[in-house]
Amino acid sequence: MLQRRFFWPGMGQDLKAWTACVVSKAGPERAELLHDWVQTHQQVLAKAYSQVQTSVTRRQARDQTRYNRRAQAPLLPG
Repeated sequence: MLQRRFFWPGMGQDLKAWTACVVSKAGPERAELLHDWVQTHQQVLAKAYSQVQTSVTRRQARDQTRYNRRAQAPLLPG
């Protein structure tokens, strides 16, 4: 979400360093909560990606079928 509004060179490294700092100061119980949240978030994103990939694959197959039907139409004499 941050990348949608802001960007700077080295942004990924800066965010990793900031997150590590926050986690180290938060204590082990907060770090565990953050880890659980990240795992859950990754699972949700993986599921969403899978659904999008399935949808795109279906759409590509539909478009390919439509294209093949048109491509097999008889040519007009010319």
